[in-house]
Amino acid sequence: MTSVVSLDEWRSKAEFLSAQKSPSPQSINWPKIGLELTDLDPSTATAIGLYITLDRAWRQPFKVGSRFAREGSILVAIAATEGWITNAVEEDGWGDRWLITELGMEMKGELDNVLQEIFAEPTDTTS
Repeated sequence: MTSVVSLDEWRSKAEFLSAQKSPSPQSINWPKIGLELTDLDPSTATAIGLYITLDRAWRQPFKVGSRFAREGSILVAIAATEGWITNAVEEDGWGDRWLITELGMEMKGELDNVLQEIFAEPTDTTS
């Protein structure tokens, strides 16, 4: 059965939705890593979020509807879209947990290297 929505009601809903801020890596509850979130530029925050998502899918696969998946929905969507995580368990079967893929393990390794470079202690070259 189809419901009818008035044009004014539709416009009101559309205005409300367009005024909402889209979720960003800055809105995610980050684990304590010794940095203030304000110290991170958006691309670094995204890299950290993706690394955490991939690491979690590898170490402790999380449920599709879990709090972790909901709060990090943008990052989970990115990882799934890129083929780094999946909930496919067979050729025609689906599970209720996100699992890391081989491609995801490769990306996790690359992100690990990038993040190590970003957070490496500066070397003292004055002595």
